[in-house]
Amino acid sequence: MNRTPTLHPLIMGTEAFESGMTRLVAAFPSFQLSDLTVTVYMEALQEYSAKRFDGATKTAVKECKFFPSVAELIELMRNAPPEYKSIEQLRADQGVS
Repeated sequence: MNRTPTLHPLIMGTEAFESGMTRLVAAFPSFQLSDLTVTVYMEALQEYSAKRFDGATKTAVKECKFFPSVAELIELMRNAPPEYKSIEQLRADQGVS
C-alpha cells in the first residue's frame, strides 16, 4: 500500500498505519481507498498509538459490515482496553501534561 502521504509523524508510525489500513482494505475489498481518503484517515487518527489502532482494525474486521468510518474507528479505540489508549489519554490518566 504505497498511498501514504507525507504528514506529521504518527505516534503509531507510518508502518502501523499502513498495516491497519491494508487489513481493512483486505477485509472490505469493495471499498475504493483513494489517496484523499488515506490522508483524511491519517490526519484524524495520528494521535492514537499503534496498539490501539491495530486493535481497532482487528475489531472492525470482525464487527463492521462495511469499511469503518474514522468515527467508527475512534469509537472502537475509545472502547478498547486500557493498553490500547492513545498517548494523550495515557498522559491525562497519569496527570502528565
